[in-house]
Amino acid sequence: MNASFHHVNVTVPREVEDAAKHFYGVVMGLVEVPKPAESRGRGGAWYQLGETQLHLSIENGLGELCLSKRHVCYTVENLAEAEEKFRKAGVEILPDDMPTPGWSRFYVRDPGGNRLEIAQR
Repeated sequence: MNASFHHVNVTVPREVEDAAKHFYGVVMGLVEVPKPAESRGRGGAWYQLGETQLHLSIENGLGELCLSKRHVCYTVENLAEAEEKFRKAGVEILPDDMPTPGWSRFYVRDPGGNRLEIAQR
């Protein structure tokens, strides 16, 4: 089987949809792409990252107890610059609690509680 990633899906409750769109579109600077007509009424947004997409979906009933270490990893050219951008946007930086030699990273959570690893290439 020859497979590749097409998209990753993260979910947030409807009440933080606008904050999540701001987080991904403005704070992270991802480029939003149009969703197919049949998907537009469901809310959320799709973002293009090179050959892969991030799909932001609405899922109610998640609650505050859904925090886990599941995550999506984003690589950046300059980790210090990325950390400063998140801090200026008021996003809490979660330090790397299990460092891996040769891999510099930190974590953040989006408005829906999804954990994101931010690492330097």
